[in-house]
Amino acid sequence: MSRRPPRCCLLRLCCCGWRRWRLPVSERREAGVAEEGRRGRRGGTGLPAATGVADAACALLLFLLVAVVQSATSDDVQDFQKILPAEVVWAVSGEDAELPCNITPPYPDDRVNMVLWFKDSSVPLYSLDARGSSLEEAVHSATTDDLGARANFQALSRLPGRRAVLRVQNVSVADEGVFRCRIDFRNSPTVNFRINLTIVVPPSPPAIFDSNDREVSAIAGPFLEGYDLFLACKVHGGRPRPEVTWWQGGLLRDASIDLVTDAVTVNRWFVSSVPRSLWNSHVECRATSSSLMRPLVKRVHLDVYLKPQGVRLTSQEMLLSAGKPYTMQCETWGSVPPARVTWMLDGEQLRSPQMQVEHLGNVTVSRLVLRPRVHDQQKELACRVENPYFPGGILEDRRRLFIAYAPAVSVRLDSDTGQTIFKEGDNVRLACEVNSNPQPDTVSWFHEDRLLRNDSSFSVVTSLRTLLLLGVTRASNGDYSCAAANSEGETRSAPLRLRVQYAPRCRPGHEEARVGAVRHEAVSALCEVDADPGGEAVRFSWTLQRGRDVLPLPASRAAARGAASELRYTPAAETDFGTLACWASNSVGRQDRPCLFHIVHGRTPQPPEQCSVRNDSAGVSFGAGSRMAVVRGGEAPAASLEVWCSPGDDGDLAQHFVLEVRPLDESGESRVTEPGAMSDQAAPGGAPLQLVRGASPRFTVSGLRPGRYQLAVFAENRLGRSHPPVLLSSVAAAEGTQPLAGDAQ
Repeated sequence: MSRRPPRCCLLRLCCCGWRRWRLPVSERREAGVAEEGRRGRRGGTGLPAATGVADAACALLLFLLVAVVQSATSDDVQDFQKILPAEVVWAVSGEDAELPCNITPPYPDDRVNMVLWFKDSSVPLYSLDARGSSLEEAVHSATTDDLGARANFQALSRLPGRRAVLRVQNVSVADEGVFRCRIDFRNSPTVNFRINLTIVVPPSPPAIFDSNDREVSAIAGPFLEGYDLFLACKVHGGRPRPEVTWWQGGLLRDASIDLVTDAVTVNRWFVSSVPRSLWNSHVECRATSSSLMRPLVKRVHLDVYLKPQGVRLTSQEMLLSAGKPYTMQCETWGSVPPARVTWMLDGEQLRSPQMQVEHLGNVTVSRLVLRPRVHDQQKELACRVENPYFPGGILEDRRRLFIAYAPAVSVRLDSDTGQTIFKEGDNVRLACEVNSNPQPDTVSWFHEDRLLRNDSSFSVVTSLRTLLLLGVTRASNGDYSCAAANSEGETRSAPLRLRVQYAPRCRPGHEEARVGAVRHEAVSALCEVDADPGGEAVRFSWTLQRGRDVLPLPASRAAARGAASELRYTPAAETDFGTLACWASNSVGRQDRPCLFHIVHGRTPQPPEQCSVRNDSAGVSFGAGSRMAVVRGGEAPAASLEVWCSPGDDGDLAQHFVLEVRPLDESGESRVTEPGAMSDQAAPGGAPLQLVRGASPRFTVSGLRPGRYQLAVFAENRLGRSHPPVLLSSVAAAEGTQPLAGDAQ
């Protein structure tokens, strides 16, 4: 049932205009303009013709009411708009901007009637009229000016959580300012939002300049390796102030701003010493005023000149015969542009028409056809390379020319005594006498067959024909020889034997030991040393250290046998446990560090570790992880098992190992095969079927018949047996080859 419009002007004012006229004056104007636009689009005045007179009177009354209240409310509206907070939205000039507006009604049963957008005017630039319709069917209208033509309000979004936005296309600086979004609801009060649109103005494209303020278009340089590099990047304009950065190889190289004026921003990139890594690379200057825009990039290639890195004569060294042609080859690398190669003989440049130069990438190869003459004997041939752009950057490789015979070489002591026996710590100088023509290219020294080099840690100093051994040691004993080589060949001298006598020192592997002992029981400590002179020339002494006290022991307790001494020691009290020190001396001196024997309390051993079972009959080995074995029964011969373990801690006493084999019944319990009681450390089940002892934890068990067995492994020393035993359970001996698991416990 439709509602008929009221006929009374006053009633019509109350029913039709009250919600509008209770709004502030400026908003009533905005609503009126939007209403007129809607009526114009729909045609007519929007009122029934029969009510024309009443409507005219009502309009007159409304006009008077507006005049009365306008002056009283306009100031309040302006103050309200000033304190309304504004949301800042950035946009890039030339791109689209989205101005958000939350049009969600405060209450679920409410809805939007109108959405009005304003900028710098009380006349809306864009409106959405949803009165009497849904948002999908709402009427959109915009002003006919440039801004209105580029605006489009998107009230509905398919993206969850996204607000309605006014999209303004192709924004410019002229579009900057405060926009106001006003939402009229059906029942709820009107809501306003202010959005401050700020435009990002890109700077001008970057321009790169060299140190002479010349603009670089594509290639910068050339720059010299090791010298400085200067480039400046300039941009004009941009808002906010643009960032100007240098990038090379994908890495930021410089982000500092060196010059800023109202119109220009400059970043100067300076490298004090150009590295080789900049060769054949590119550098970029990037400028941007905001993260919203892609940076403007200027990319140039760096032209870098490089010094030659090395030079080498690569032709084979040989005996040169006068008047015969030889091809000499020289290689240089690392120079950009390619290095200039010059051949020199004793400082004079060779100008041969038979000279070739070849460029192979970064390598330059020069070949010279040389015809030596007799008076070129021992002259120096040099290959000289340089990059002409680098003053003084010359590299050379030299080679002396020889026409000669193979050297005759001998070694002698460089002293008047001629003795070949020295004491440890003496300095020895050897001389290598060489007779050759030309002089040898190399002279090498050998100790036995080992080539000697300058080595400060071993106090070996070699020169062309002298070998100096500083502070000779026992390791310096042996034969010494020298070898000399030239283009004709290499000759090695006959050896000269040196003998170096040295003070005693502990034999390797006997420097320190632990000796387990029990009170009132004697133990032996065997001290063995190396010495020259040795044998009967070695004297021994023993000391005992208890805490901070060091006590000498009587020589009668020790027995010397050449370069060894054995001490019998019996700890009688707790204070007798300590460290025994064995000292030896001969005519050279006393040993620097004694041989040490720590007398400690003996302990029972620890159980063996990592036990595994191997079935020799089946040829199968099982590790400790699988813990299972197979033994063939039936008509096959009785099988043998091997049990392998690793020793545990011996308790500092001599230990041996025991393996016990016990049968298991069908229930898996150990069966007693013969009477007898076991010790409290033995495995349960009475006396073992087999008991095997050995010095190492490797056992072989043979003669087993079909059945199930339990294996127990112990370690024993004079203080007892290890506990608990290592148990290998459920080791099966049966017909066939089906394996059964055995658990190590």
